Amino acid sequence: MGRFKIKQEDGSVERVAHLGELQQIANDLDDSIDEILQAKTDILEHFESAMPHKFQDLKNSKIYKFGFQVSEGGNPQIIYKEVI
Repeated sequence: MGRFKIKQEDGSVERVAHLGELQQIANDLDDSIDEILQAKTDILEHFESAMPHKFQDLKNSKIYKFGFQVSEGGNPQIIYKEVI
C-alpha cells in the first residue's frame, strides 16, 4: 500500500500514514458529516412543527403529539392530538 506524508501548515512533516489509514479517516469524516446533517434536519423539523413533542397516556398506551401556540386573544395554549 502507498504511504503519504502528512504535512503541517508550517511545512513540517507530522508523520507517515498508510493509504488505508487515510481512507478510514475519510470514511469517518463522511459518517460524521452525515450525522451532523441529519441532526440539522431534525432540529429544523422540530422548530417548524406546530406539535413537535410526544407523550404516552400510560392508562391506554395511546401516544399524543403536542405543542404550543398563542390564541387570537394573546393567551398561550398547549395543543395536542392523538398520533394514529
